[in-house]
Amino acid sequence: MKTTAAAALAMVLLASAPSSLAQSIILVTLGDSLTAGDGDDGAGGGFPARLIDLLEADYPGSTLDNVAVSGHTSNDLINVQLGPAVTLLDAAPAGNRAIATVWIGSNDLFGLYNWVCDNEYGNDYEACEAAQFATYSANLDTILTTLQETGAEVFVALLDDQSRRPVMTDPALREASYWQISAEDVARMSAQVLLYNDEIARQAAALGMTTVDFFHTTIFEDWDTLAVDGNHPNGAGYDQIAAIWYQAISGGAPTTYRLTVTKNGTGIGTVTSDPAGIDCGSDCSHDFGLETVVTLTATPAAGSTFAGWSGDCSGTADCTVTMSAPRSVRATFDGPSGMDYAYVVPVVVHGPGESGTNWRSSVVCLNRTDEEADLALSLATSSGTWSASATVAAAATMEWEDIVVDLFGAPPDESTAGALHVAATQPLLLTSRTFNQGDAGTYGQYLPSLTTADALSGTDHGYLLNLKGIGFRTNVGFVNLGDSTCQVRLTLYDADGTAIGHPTDTTVAPGEWVQRNDVFDSVDAQPQSLAYALVELPSGIGSFWAYASVVDGDTGDATTIPVLVE
Repeated sequence: MKTTAAAALAMVLLASAPSSLAQSIILVTLGDSLTAGDGDDGAGGGFPARLIDLLEADYPGSTLDNVAVSGHTSNDLINVQLGPAVTLLDAAPAGNRAIATVWIGSNDLFGLYNWVCDNEYGNDYEACEAAQFATYSANLDTILTTLQETGAEVFVALLDDQSRRPVMTDPALREASYWQISAEDVARMSAQVLLYNDEIARQAAALGMTTVDFFHTTIFEDWDTLAVDGNHPNGAGYDQIAAIWYQAISGGAPTTYRLTVTKNGTGIGTVTSDPAGIDCGSDCSHDFGLETVVTLTATPAAGSTFAGWSGDCSGTADCTVTMSAPRSVRATFDGPSGMDYAYVVPVVVHGPGESGTNWRSSVVCLNRTDEEADLALSLATSSGTWSASATVAAAATMEWEDIVVDLFGAPPDESTAGALHVAATQPLLLTSRTFNQGDAGTYGQYLPSLTTADALSGTDHGYLLNLKGIGFRTNVGFVNLGDSTCQVRLTLYDADGTAIGHPTDTTVAPGEWVQRNDVFDSVDAQPQSLAYALVELPSGIGSFWAYASVVDGDTGDATTIPVLVE
């Protein structure tokens, strides 16, 4: 009997597959920014979100709790993450596989050379390194033995050689992020990584735990798998990291791999796949079967042009990739030529809301110049992009009373919402009103038009005040004003300044709008009569604007709370 290559591959996968696929996995992930997902410009959620998707295919009903916090050291992990992780693992239903992953130590080493040795040990490196290694060893012992007591399987990451990351090898990046780390410190750090990894391996072996090797990878050295900070993985990097964790946990190679599409540039467009799975739009990642050949097609909106692919594809023709590994592709769309003025209205809508409300958006445009203005308008929705054009005479104003239907032609009996992009040949003044259309009249809320000058970026901190969850419903919205995918972190605080619920990241594609409805519920916080939110970019990558919509629970009347920047 002849055995085909495909059949042989299937037999290899079956031979290495988990022996009990009926079990569900209760997965708890602990660590720092590498587990929290900083830098993820793909599907969002870092490696844990991708890992649980891979495991779910083999272990239906599996769940994930990611308790990692960006910036944490081994000491922080003990004080903040370890208790909740133990509670989650102890509560795992009988018969399921309780699994914990631990990836900690990078910030111990960065802090060692960026602060501790200089400021606490007067540059006595030998004494500093010895003392801090002893602290890390003791902390690691506490972490691993505590997790072992839950009965969970524990998988521990071996650290990458972070001295090889571009944030260390590039003097300009190093100065911007870790100004006290010198070139000599970088060399010492490389030696310390070896010691730390030896200690991780020693303790894991003594406790019967599995180590997961990130030392012998190039993920943290290759710009194709790194975010722009040269320090954290990007979406493609997290795809590879998830596959490594999956192989360690499952004992076999993945039967699917994730294809992630990101969009950038000043234009608007969509990317679709054949076979179906990608419609980006909103669905920008999909898990395809091993060795599946996927073709991606980029379609620019009216007035925009497709500039080309990067990542795992290049050129401007349709992109074809074979899913023998995780793949990441970026599509760049350029804005209309000759239209030098760009504006964004965070959201326009036509459709029903809560409590019987019926929402519409009116947009008014004023051209104060002495020349007519040509406009290219795009509505970026979760299901695709709508396009239209218009001309506003010199010194004239124009209104679209229900812009989603009147200008873009959306079906009046369907719900459509998204960010409105306006490119123009002349400078404009724009305003919008989103309102409930009731039998007795209207009431609604104002939303401004924005330019890139209004964006939060880098280390900016934005605050949303007067948030209410008792007698009111508060929604929080984000619009991406940049040309790359950004991940916005929201942390909710009560009136006394105590953090409530859990920090929550929202991935927003270029030019798109995302709204978190009922923000107290979405972050698992108790409703408050008065609260505020901090919104920021944990990776420092991208640019965005935010608002809160505080809705009266009795009348449905809404008030816009724009973000305030500190």
